[in-house]
Amino acid sequence: MDDPAEEIVDAKDPYSFMQNLSLKDALVHLVIQGRASRFLTEGFLAILRKYFKAKVPKTKRTLLKTPTQIGSAIKPIQGGQLWYHGIENVLVTYFENVVPEVDAFTVDVSIDGLPLFKSSRKQLWPIQIRIVELLKHPAMIVGTFGGSKKPGSLEEFLRPLVEEINDLHNMNNGIE
Repeated sequence: MDDPAEEIVDAKDPYSFMQNLSLKDALVHLVIQGRASRFLTEGFLAILRKYFKAKVPKTKRTLLKTPTQIGSAIKPIQGGQLWYHGIENVLVTYFENVVPEVDAFTVDVSIDGLPLFKSSRKQLWPIQIRIVELLKHPAMIVGTFGGSKKPGSLEEFLRPLVEEINDLHNMNNGIE
């Protein structure tokens, strides 16, 4: 972009960030941010394949890499159900395309209950982490409890988190 006029146009273009994304990553961003329906997403993917010979998946699930086995990752615990994805999984996924600015991390853990509806007793208890040294990076959800009341057993609720923190702390090489 040697022409200053082009820079002004790009500064006003809310999609200029997509210049650094692959076609697939740009599609994923638009589908998620636009809350596109399965019908719209799969129709758009079909058009891209037919008319532009783009190598894109056929389904929204494949495009977004939605796991089909997520139900097996949800475990019943006292008071509700727990899904635990893990600190290592979240960090590895997040830093797939982002180079961390530091080598050693301090993890800040946050847990608080949220009522889902005023007319219901259903609650959500996300387990979030934040990397203290990386202030610009968002909080990341590593697990979630859902139920009609608080987790019945704090030990059962936090066991996967504590076990993983202990494992990560005892590792000599950390996360790669």
